[in-house]
Amino acid sequence: MPGPQALVCHRIRLFGECLARALTETATLHCTAIDPQGLVPQLAELPPEAAIHLLLLDPTLAAGDTPLVADLVRQRFPGCKLLLLVSEAATDQLVELAYLGSQGCVGDDVVLDELRSAIEVVLSGRPYCSPPLANALFAQLRPPDPDHRWGDYLSDARLTDREREILRMITLEQLANKQIARRLHVSLYTVKNHVHNILEKLGVEDRYQAARVARNQRLLMNVEPGR
Repeated sequence: MPGPQALVCHRIRLFGECLARALTETATLHCTAIDPQGLVPQLAELPPEAAIHLLLLDPTLAAGDTPLVADLVRQRFPGCKLLLLVSEAATDQLVELAYLGSQGCVGDDVVLDELRSAIEVVLSGRPYCSPPLANALFAQLRPPDPDHRWGDYLSDARLTDREREILRMITLEQLANKQIARRLHVSLYTVKNHVHNILEKLGVEDRYQAARVARNQRLLMNVEPGR
């Protein structure tokens, strides 16, 4: 009987292919590497009877792809487990990654034995997180300085109602710019302009940092959908 079926997708295609081969040769599962380019269409084309048990995914893909992939896997393969291969550069995004609904995460610098153990744990239905990533996650969940009032921060940021609405969609729903444009019935250019203004006002470099600031400073406490 063939073992569990797994898909491997890493931003570096060669790394993904080598990892899939190594796991197939040393673990009781069959791994297939998929091209990180056009990942969503590739997954959409897989028939439901493909019975994919595990998706080993590098979450640092093109902007917007990771949440779409997580949703697509849940819809098409309800029993499929999502295990994230987190690079050092993405460790400051662990809070956002936790909202993807994955069953586990490991650093992409772990040894093969630890990765095999993580896969076994996740496939058994239990969560798994590499200790260094767990430590980093708890550090990011540490409450903000109680002397720093979120209301003062929000006032200083001077976000408009529309910008706060878009920040909510980025932070709580992990929506890509195209999805936000469709939701708000505005152009993609308009959304990009709003996102640029949000980053400028919050003093951050990208949407992941903006989401982290929004969570840590509780900027979305009084923001209701559709405002």
